[in-house]
Parts: sequence; C-alpha cells; structure tokens
Amino acid sequence: MICRKLILLSVVIIILTTGCQIEVIDTPEPTQTTVAATITPLPIHENTPVTTVQAILVPPTTQRPTASPTPTEIPILSIEAAQNRLVELLADNGGCRLPCLWGIIPGVSTHRDGEEILIPLSSISDFVDLRPPVGSISLALPIGDMQINISANYVINNNVVSGLYFQARALEDFENEQDFGSRSVYNSDSFGEHLRLFMLPQILNEYGVPESVVVFTFQEVPPARYGDETFQIVLLYPDQGILVEYTTQMRIDGRNVLGCFSNAHIEMELHPAGNRDRFFDQIAPSWQSVIDQYTPIEEATSMTLEEFYENFRQPTDQCLETPSEIWPTAEN
Repeated sequence: MICRKLILLSVVIIILTTGCQIEVIDTPEPTQTTVAATITPLPIHENTPVTTVQAILVPPTTQRPTASPTPTEIPILSIEAAQNRLVELLADNGGCRLPCLWGIIPGVSTHRDGEEILIPLSSISDFVDLRPPVGSISLALPIGDMQINISANYVINNNVVSGLYFQARALEDFENEQDFGSRSVYNSDSFGEHLRLFMLPQILNEYGVPESVVVFTFQEVPPARYGDETFQIVLLYPDQGILVEYTTQMRIDGRNVLGCFSNAHIEMELHPAGNRDRFFDQIAPSWQSVIDQYTPIEEATSMTLEEFYENFRQPTDQCLETPSEIWPTAEN
C-alpha cells in the first residue's frame, strides 16, 4: 500500500512539472497607459486532462522520551583506603571552610555530590543510609586501644543539601566484673590531633569571636545514668551558618565546676552562610530548647565574649570555671 502511494505521488509530481512547461500562446492585449502589474494567464486547453491529487496524510512521528543516563555506580574503597581517606578529610576538611564539610556545601551541593564523598567510606561504617530526605553514615577510625566514632548526616531539599550534621567522639571498650561496653575518652591527644580543624582554638582563630557562647553543667556530679558528658559549651556563628558544641566531663573544684576542652568531643550543625534568620529557623527543632536551658558565658563566668576568645584561641590546658551554685542538681 505504501509503495502504491509513493508511485502515485511520483506521477503527480511529474505531471505538475511538465504542466508548468506548456508553451504559452501570446494573445494581443489592448495597450493600457498605466500598468501596475502585467499578468499573463496561461491558456487552458480543453484537451488537457485535469488531474486530481489526493492528499496523503502522514501521521506525525511519535518522539520517544529520552532515557535519563544511569548514574555511574560509586566505588567503595577498601578498609585501609577508606581509613586513609577519612584521615585526609579530617585533616583538610576536603579543602573548604565551614559551613562546607568535606567538600559538601549546604545550599550548593546536590544529593549526588554528597553520595560521591560519603559512599566510598562505607567499608568502615556500621550504618549507611544516604537516601533523601535525610542521609546518614557512621564511621569508625581505630586508634590504638580506642576508636574515633564519627557521624555525618545531611538533609536534602529539592535534591540540594540544605543542612549538615557532624559528631566526633573518642571511645574505648571496657570490661569489669559488673559491666562491659564502651565509654568516652576525653584525654586522648590522638583525638585532638585528628580533629584539630574542629577543636575550640582552631574554630576561634578561623571564624573569630562568636556571636554568642552558652554553657551548661550541673551543680554536682550527676548519677551515672546521665552519662559522663556533663559540661557543654555551644558557639554560635549565625551569619556564617555554624553551630559548634563541645562536650567534656565536669570536675568539681571547691565551689566551682570546671570544664576542660582541649580534647573535648565535637558536634556541629551547618547551614548556608549569609542568612541568619534561616539559620535560627533551621536549628530551632533540635537546638532551641537546649540553648534556652543554657546560660550565656557572660553570666556563667566572669569573662566577656572577647575575653573568652582571647583565652581559648590558642591551644591550652586552661579550663572554664563557673560557680556551682548557679547550676541545677541532677534528678536521681
């Protein structure tokens, strides 16, 4: 059927072409003074057959949707290579400044960007789930008799990383007649060396005087069920999208409570820089109630923000002192 239509179409084209080449017979016309346009009609010969051309409808070609390219599978490093890569990321933060973490930039990096950095470390993780809306990975780095435990999480909105969460702790295993498990270590120089970029002196030097610093502790050492993370300070840099919390053990010294932060554990929440209102909105669900219970450092100590900055911007064994009487007693 298609061949017949093509033959018919070819015949019609030939007829039309030859029809256009018919000899024109000049017929004398009266001379006119003004001629806008001269039109010489072709004479119609009665013997010339008139051919009717039937239109051939060609259905439009349906364009098939272009298949999206399949994302390349992200390779997972060996255990040794993943440990080395983690050490590198801790040492240089992926070549970027906070609120960027390991090369992942809140407000800029895509979900795929985050996966390409974190999935290769899966071989040293006991938990990996990087699917939106919240991706999470837990990493372990053995250091002698202890290990550094790191958690990195991100929130995805419209395929873009909108917030990052980071936690680093030093733990050691223990076992005695009554109990066994893991406990926090706060005097590890190795932990302080590996996490140097995020320790208190480096944060103060790199990002300046915080907008606010708040403190929390107890009046006396609480029952064991409270754990040993009993002295916290939180630094807020809302214009830079940075919240950092340092946690250590409290110590009682007469009427004062001491917190020493040279090798304190670290927790950070990071959001796009340059939007302080959005920063406070973003930290509200997880931190607002915490911050409301904390006390500004100017009230908790005899230091101003500037004095706190000057005292702790250099590596030091100096501890933060605060009167025990201003703090609550932990419930039994």
